[in-house]
This record gives sequence, structure tokens and C-alpha cells, in this order.
Amino acid sequence: MHAAARDLVAAAKRQPQLTAAVAAAKKQPKLVAGALAAGLVWLLSQSQRPPSVPAIGVCWVRTGLNASNAARDLSAIAVAAATLRRYDPSVPRCLFADIDEETTRVTLDALAKRLGEKPDLVPSVLAAPRLQNKRLAAAFAAVHEGAGRRFAAATSRLLALATPPFDATLFLDDDALPCALV
Repeated sequence: MHAAARDLVAAAKRQPQLTAAVAAAKKQPKLVAGALAAGLVWLLSQSQRPPSVPAIGVCWVRTGLNASNAARDLSAIAVAAATLRRYDPSVPRCLFADIDEETTRVTLDALAKRLGEKPDLVPSVLAAPRLQNKRLAAAFAAVHEGAGRRFAAATSRLLALATPPFDATLFLDDDALPCALV
């Protein structure tokens, strides 16, 4: 733990905008060190983001998809994306999905057509992150097949939340419907 904290502080020292955070971390009691380390990790991840990445965006995570259920399971996201695009088309939108990008785009475009919308409701389709530890996922699946699927879906969502595509990312549930201020 101490070695990891030292590495974080060393990396932060190489970033001029983080020098104040490092100085504050040295003055804090050890109980706060974990929270400060987490904050430093976040600041480092933000400072390494390429300048072409939008600052604010909206994203959905949808797992458990396959070719046969994609239209049904992406329909709520299509409605939400269409509503958001009508309200403010400049807001970047993305979707983490566990099926290939081509199938996801074709499905979303078909749903847009049924809604009377233009295609490309969600301009950025990203691969949903997967848990690397296959033994842990297999252990859950061995207990109960449904538990294995729920575990894989939950970990995928958590991993997506840990790697947001924008500086400030609002992750919406599939059934959340954005609405404009009146």
C-alpha cells in the first residue's frame, strides 16, 4: 500500500497542476491518505485525457445483449437518446454494449427509424469492459447460471463506471428518460 502511494505521489509530482494536491496529502493524517490516494488517481486519469475528448457527456451501459434480444433491450436507450438529442444535440452520447459495434449500430438505427428519428442516436458505441478473472466468474456460474450472468453484468457496469469516456460522464439507466426544463 505504501509503495503504491509513493508511486502515485511520484507520478503526481510530474504533473505541475497536482503539486498542491501532493503538498496537501503530506499534511493530512494517515486515515485520510486512502481518500487522497483515490483522488490523486482520479486527477491523474483526468490529466492524461487527450484534449479531443469532450468534457461532458451522457452514457449508458447495456449488458446481456445478443442478436435476438438486442432490439428489445436497446429500445429504452433509443427513446432516451432520441429525447436527449432533441433537447440538446450537442451533448455527446455513448453506449457500452457487450455485443459487437456493428450489430449495436444497426439495431439502434432500426429503432431510430421506427421512432421517426434520424440514425446515429448514440454516436459512440464502446465495448463493455469484462472481468479479467475468469475463475471468479466461473465460480459464480457454477453455483447458479443466472447468478453468473448477473455477476458478469454487475462487474461490467462497475468497470464501465470506473473508466468514463468523458471528463464528466452522466451514466443513465436504460429506463431513465431525460426531460427538458419547462
